[in-house]
Amino acid sequence: MDHPLERYALRPARLPQEWSAYHAIRRDAIFSVLLPDQAYDEHDPDEFRHRHLPHVLVRDGEIIGTVRIDLVGESQAGLRLIAIRRDLQRQGEWRDAAPLPANLIRVGKRLS
Repeated sequence: MDHPLERYALRPARLPQEWSAYHAIRRDAIFSVLLPDQAYDEHDPDEFRHRHLPHVLVRDGEIIGTVRIDLVGESQAGLRLIAIRRDLQRQGEWRDAAPLPANLIRVGKRLS
C-alpha cells in the first residue's frame, strides 16, 4: 500500500446493507446531534432526485461515512450531509497521512 488513502473508497450506495449504513450514519452523526428537532426521513424525495448521488465512504471494507454528491450544472457539484460514524470521529485519522497530490481535488465555494 503506497499511500494511506488506498485504504479508502468512495462509492455509490447500491446494496441494501450500504443503504442501511448510509441512513444509520446520517441519522446518528447529523440529525441526532445537530438537528434533534428534525425527523430524519429515509424516503425524502430530495434524496432520490436526478443528479443527487448518495455515496458511502469505505475504509478497509467497512462503511464509515456518507456524503451526497449533488451535481450542479455541467461542471460543479455540491457535497451534502457529510458524516463520519460517531464512534470514529475525532481520532486524528488524517493527522499522519501523506499529503494529497495537488491535482487530486479542487474545492470551491459558491455562496448564493
